[in-house]
Amino acid sequence: MKKIYIAYFVWFVVIIAAAWGIWVLFGMRLPAGTRPAGSPAPDEVTLAVQSNGSRLLTNKTAGYSVAVPQTWYLEKDAGAGVTLYPNYDPAGTAQPACKIEISALLNPKRASISDWLSAYFREDPTADIEQQSVTGGEVSGQPAITWVGSENGVSTTLTYVARAATVYEIAPSLISAADNNASAKEADCADAAASLIETFQFLPS
Repeated sequence: MKKIYIAYFVWFVVIIAAAWGIWVLFGMRLPAGTRPAGSPAPDEVTLAVQSNGSRLLTNKTAGYSVAVPQTWYLEKDAGAGVTLYPNYDPAGTAQPACKIEISALLNPKRASISDWLSAYFREDPTADIEQQSVTGGEVSGQPAITWVGSENGVSTTLTYVARAATVYEIAPSLISAADNNASAKEADCADAAASLIETFQFLPS
C-alpha cells in the first residue's frame, strides 16, 4: 500500500511539473497586447512618419503612443519598455548625452498613484532617495505625478502616469554626469522629456 501511495505522489509531481512547463512555454508567447508589464519579450513597437516630419512611436504592448523627432534613436528593451536617445545617431562617432526610458510597472491593487509611488520608493531600503517636490496633474487624461529629487546622489525628474493596473514611468537621465557641461545637458534632457510627455497618448482600450 505504501508503494502505491509513493507511485501516486510521483505521478502527481510529474503532472504538476508538466503543467508548469506548458504554462512557461506558452505564457511567454502570448499575443501582443496581452503580455503583462515586465514580461521578458520586447514590446511590439512601430514608428510611423507623420506629416510634420516627426515620427509617431506606438507601443502596442504597453498601450500608448508618443511623437518622436527624426533625430532621436529608439532602443527596445526586453521587458515592457523603450529607451529613447535624443539627437543621437548610432552610426556616428558622437556618444549619446541623454536617454529617456519609458517603462510599464505593475499596480495590481490599483492603488492611487501617490500611494503606489510611496510604496515603490520603499521597495529598495538601500536606495538613497531625497525628494524635493511632487506635483500632481494629468497626462492623456489620467492621473500623473512629477517627482523631482535625487536617487543615490543623482538629480532627476521622473513622471509617473497611472492607468488601470499599470503605472508608466518616464525617466530622463544623463549618460555620464562627469561632464563640465552636465548642468546644461541635464536641463536639455529634462526639456526633451517634457516635450515627449506633451505628446503622450494612451491607445483605446
